[in-house]
Amino acid sequence: MKENKELPKGWKWVKLKEIAEVKGGKRLPKGAEYEDGKTEFPYIRVTDFENNTINQNNLKYLNSKVQNAIKNYTISSEDLYISIAGTIGKVGLVPINLCGANLTENAAKITQIKNINLKYLLCLLNSETVQKQIQKQTIATTQPKLALYKIENLDLILPPIGIQ
Repeated sequence: MKENKELPKGWKWVKLKEIAEVKGGKRLPKGAEYEDGKTEFPYIRVTDFENNTINQNNLKYLNSKVQNAIKNYTISSEDLYISIAGTIGKVGLVPINLCGANLTENAAKITQIKNINLKYLLCLLNSETVQKQIQKQTIATTQPKLALYKIENLDLILPPIGIQ
């Protein structure tokens, strides 16, 4: 979606994959269920994504056995989340107290972010320009989906760090 406008000096177009990695979440293993009460293993779902953060009022929790089975699919407060199934393109920050929480398969994390301010990237991904790119890349099926490689290839304008 690069426009042919000249950018200000020091600004440049980049693909998201040039400044970050995109990794998917994980569904619960077959037969696994959420715990009835709160545990030390929160499981973040798309329904918890609200106002560019995580609404913690209705979080689900896992037991240690289920968490161990999907332990490679966690998110931290240094990552951003993005919804990739059903409701597409919801982006936000993870509160510090949810560092290490497991992330649903209906979302991805944008991680290993470099050369860009996290809050600037959040604003950029929520911008109308980037959201239009996301909608164009979404596969319309019974449940809309957004492939990880399509997120990696989003075109972003990157100003110098001092401007971000």
